[in-house]
Order: sequence, then structure tokens, then C-alpha cells
Amino acid sequence: MKKIFSVLFISILSLVLFGCNASIEEEITQTKDQMTTLSQSEPSEPNKSNEQFSYFLPDNMRIEDDESLNNIVFIEGKQQYILFVNPQEDVKSKVLYEDIKKSSGDNIIDETIESDEDFTYTVVNQTEDKSYEVTVGIGGVKMTTVTKANAISESAEKMLNIVKSVSVK
Repeated sequence: MKKIFSVLFISILSLVLFGCNASIEEEITQTKDQMTTLSQSEPSEPNKSNEQFSYFLPDNMRIEDDESLNNIVFIEGKQQYILFVNPQEDVKSKVLYEDIKKSSGDNIIDETIESDEDFTYTVVNQTEDKSYEVTVGIGGVKMTTVTKANAISESAEKMLNIVKSVSVK
């Protein structure tokens, strides 16, 4: 009876662990594919602006803090997003991406798309609390959030849509 219980326990544990790994692997694949497709799409029309830049704000997000000229904090439900714009860096700049690479640990996603028009990047790494920090950027504009494994691609898509819309004044 003890052997049956042990085998059953190990089988259930394997299924649970395999299910979690499959989920994160699917999110990684979906995020990479999505970023490639979305990087080639037309940007949304800006509907908000500050002294330094204009940008698109989706209906389901609201501004939580916009007192800094270079940073805007958005909130959607309980999820916080931080948009950072360095007006000194153009859309082909790799400075923010290289800074992220220096300060991040082991990334589960580190994708770049370099074209004649811009330099797009997506960096995702796991945090200590088993969440995921997702950063999406184009040149001197980046957006970051912390999310659950099953929301990486959804968060990355929202952020790329906003980042693509930024227009420095």
C-alpha cells in the first residue's frame, strides 16, 4: 500500500510540475511570436501627452502617477506598469536594453528585433517571489511590469502597443 501511495504521489507531483513548465514554455513561445508580429504593426494613435511626449493609453488603464517628466505609472486592476522615456535616445538606441541586460539575472526571454526603423526588445526574468518582470522597449522608450506566468504575453502585448505609440516632442 505504501508503494502504491508513493507511486501515485510521484505521478501527481510530476503532472503538476510538468503542467507548470508547459504553461511557462507556452507563454515564452507566444510572447516571442507576438512581439515579432506586433513590432511590424502600425502604432496606436496617441491620446495622452505630457510636456515631453505623447502616447496611447488604453481604456482599461489609468494613470497612477505622472509627476515625473520621464516616467508615468499606469495601473490596470492591481497590476502596475511603468513607462520610461529617455528623450535623448532615439528609436535605434540600445542603451536602455544594455542597462537592462547588465542589471537582470537569468532571462527566460531576451529577444531583440533590429530593423532599419528601430530597435525593439523584450526581456523577461523571474523574480524572487516567482512572478515575472516583463520589460518591452523600443530604443529610448521602455515599459516594465511584474506579472504571473500565465499573463506574460498579454502584458507584453499591451506594453508594446503603448511603447510603439510614444512620440517625443
